[in-house]
Amino acid sequence: MSLRKKIFLILVLALTATFVILSVLSRILLGHSYKTLESRQVTDNVKLLKSGLEKQEEQIRTLTAAWARWQGTELFAKKPSGTFPIEKLAKAFYNFRLNFIGIFGQDGHPLYLRINDPGSGHGFTYPPKELTDFFSELSALIRKDKTETSRYGIVLSSICPIIIALQPIQEGHSSYKAARTLVFGRCIGIDDLRELASTFHMTISLANLQHASPRDLGLARKSQTIPGSILVRPLNRDTVEGVTIIRDISGQPALLLRVMQPRTIYKNGLDTTYTFQLIVMVIGLCLGIIIIWLIESQILIHIQRLTTAVTRIEKDHDLDVRVPEEGPSELRSLSAAFNTMIDSLSHYQNELLSVQRHLEKKVKQRSRELEIAYIQLLHAEKLGCLGRMSASVAHEFGNPLFGIRNVLVHLKGQKCLDKTSREALEMGLKECDRLKALMDRLKDFYSPSPDTVTEVDLHKLLDEVLLLYRKALKQQGIVVRRQYAHELSKVPAVPDQIKQVILNLIKNAKEAMPNSGGVITIETRQGRNNVYMVVKDTGQGISPEYMNKIFEPFFSTKEWEGTGLGLSVSYMIIKKHGGSIEVDSKMGRGTTFTIKLPLNRTGSRPV
Repeated sequence: MSLRKKIFLILVLALTATFVILSVLSRILLGHSYKTLESRQVTDNVKLLKSGLEKQEEQIRTLTAAWARWQGTELFAKKPSGTFPIEKLAKAFYNFRLNFIGIFGQDGHPLYLRINDPGSGHGFTYPPKELTDFFSELSALIRKDKTETSRYGIVLSSICPIIIALQPIQEGHSSYKAARTLVFGRCIGIDDLRELASTFHMTISLANLQHASPRDLGLARKSQTIPGSILVRPLNRDTVEGVTIIRDISGQPALLLRVMQPRTIYKNGLDTTYTFQLIVMVIGLCLGIIIIWLIESQILIHIQRLTTAVTRIEKDHDLDVRVPEEGPSELRSLSAAFNTMIDSLSHYQNELLSVQRHLEKKVKQRSRELEIAYIQLLHAEKLGCLGRMSASVAHEFGNPLFGIRNVLVHLKGQKCLDKTSREALEMGLKECDRLKALMDRLKDFYSPSPDTVTEVDLHKLLDEVLLLYRKALKQQGIVVRRQYAHELSKVPAVPDQIKQVILNLIKNAKEAMPNSGGVITIETRQGRNNVYMVVKDTGQGISPEYMNKIFEPFFSTKEWEGTGLGLSVSYMIIKKHGGSIEVDSKMGRGTTFTIKLPLNRTGSRPV
């Protein structure tokens, strides 16, 4: 995927994620806020309605208190004979929309009743049958309390809820004990609810809890558990409901006031949320287009130039390409750095060509040296073969020759020999001595000759021997791994003899891997008083039955080649140097030779 597509995809994903997050947050936060405002409005409306009912109660209480203090009411209460000012009573009925006026004795018996039918508007001197139970309850309330102070509130009746005010009728101007009670009452009817609904622009209903449905009773119980006793809940997408309890004059739940109003605030809030989301989406699209244009014009075009330049360098190897140093400061710096890098690469390329030509000369020279070294190695191998053959011949002829010489010496001691025979025996003994000297020289041809001890650098000897064997090892597919110590002390030894030991070990390791190739690992280690040299191969290994014989002269595991003198001579050389040689081998896994050479030999005496 190209960088342009990646940037476009990242911007789309970022804008989409931002839009989704803002939409969800706005729906959650703003929706919650609008619901809170809606609930607060409904709560305030319910409180206003309750406040309206309380004001009506306060009006009736004030009216009742004024009438109870009036002297005419006192006189009429003492003798309710018709002298009560009927005209003022009727005016109070119609001005304050009262439904009844009553004067009750201390025993709760009504002394006077004036009733206005809430339905027809006709007045009655005695209560109709529907209000008989209500007035019986009112009489019981007066008898129970024997009120000396005013009381007001709501009392339920079978017709409608009634707001009543009880006020003791004042007798004289001093302390008194109320003997009669003036009661004014007004029904809370449908007209009152319609008036309140038109005033507050909502639907209002009152439910009598004595005859309420189970649903209304459940709402009443739930509203009592809420702080403020006002339960607000949405009925559907268009209507919200507020419910509260109105208590009667005794403080008991009497009415369930229900207010239903349209969800104007919530709907307006949703519309505002949708508008906000649309604005965010439009702004996001505009920002995305602007960002893409800026990235395209300020960044991608310059990156494309760099890409084109790099492609030309890769395909055509053209180091003369340069990039215009334009655009923002960062890209100008990048272009300048790119041009500087190309200049450096061109310079380095010229230097590399020069070094390459020089290396070619060195390689040719080194190849000639290696060819010479190979010839020397071949010559050394021929000499080694000749030495092995000489040692083998000397060994094979030594014992018979020694036997023949002993026989000749024995014959020479005989006194019966004449002069001619004795001269012949002398000649035979001389020839035996000459053959013995010749065989000794043949043995010495492959044996290490004494030399002077010097300080020997093992790493140097190892590299020289490996250089001689390099081509042969490579042709056989053998890899040499050098694991030299970082710092290795020089060893007091005879260089040619140590080199002969190394030659024998590497030759044996090479011959242990004749076909499939392998790995020869050469390791050096620095000890406190010794230096260790390890030669390890991954060849076929040595059988356990031969482990005790490998250092014996003329013992060889090679059936048709070898004299068996290599390891025995190496063992002899290492022992003469005061060191030791150990071998560890496992069939099929290889052989490891570990040589220990001491560091405490000083001087330059022969070994």
